[in-house]
Amino acid sequence: MSTMKESIARHLSAHGWAPGRYSMVANRYYPTAVGEKEAQAYLKDFGPDSESFILDGTYYSEGRNALSVGVMIPKDADDETIRRLVAQFAAQADKSIGQTYAARLLRFLQ
Repeated sequence: MSTMKESIARHLSAHGWAPGRYSMVANRYYPTAVGEKEAQAYLKDFGPDSESFILDGTYYSEGRNALSVGVMIPKDADDETIRRLVAQFAAQADKSIGQTYAARLLRFLQ
């Protein structure tokens, strides 16, 4: 999982994410009307019998996780597949976070 986590973190960095600490793969700060808020990406593994990891995230807004956008990444994925799936996760994250009240309010105020 370590190599997969490193590859995912590298590809996320192309989308503005920074390498995470501890169990996080990466994190990114988004500007909102209430200041910067942190999104976190995690790689979930459901054991040796599962065929894929799930790249998922957290971003709390409005009392809920607005970043539950899980993307399945096959454990045997090549680098190009990982790049494509990470780009999908990053795009979904940007869209989900951009639709939160604090992000929309910031756009309105600018």
